[in-house]
Amino acid sequence: MGMDKVKDLGKEYPSVLDRAYIQYKRRQKVDEIMSRNIVSIAPESTMDEAAKIMGERHIGSLIVTKYDTPVGIVTERDLLSKVMAKGANLNEVTVETVMSYPLITICQTISVKEAAQIMIKKKGRL
Repeated sequence: MGMDKVKDLGKEYPSVLDRAYIQYKRRQKVDEIMSRNIVSIAPESTMDEAAKIMGERHIGSLIVTKYDTPVGIVTERDLLSKVMAKGANLNEVTVETVMSYPLITICQTISVKEAAQIMIKKKGRL
């Protein structure tokens, strides 16, 4: 068999390492990829404060906490669609009025694949 044929076979059939990597990714746990440095905000904070924090930290969402308990999430999309698109004053709109709740939570020991399936089922964002 010529070298060209070997190269063609390599393109058509994944190598053992490729298959192993695919299997690993299917079993990868949420704990291995999740964010650990969560930034939070109080529900009574203004959307102006939320926008400043997201901008300064270069992040797209904040977990809303009340008495150190997560109660919701506010995102850049919320800021744009629920506040700015309506011409509302960022200093007059509280995080609580635009946050999404309840939070969809998962156990960190489940696989990323299972987490994705849960998020799709519950219409959450990955």
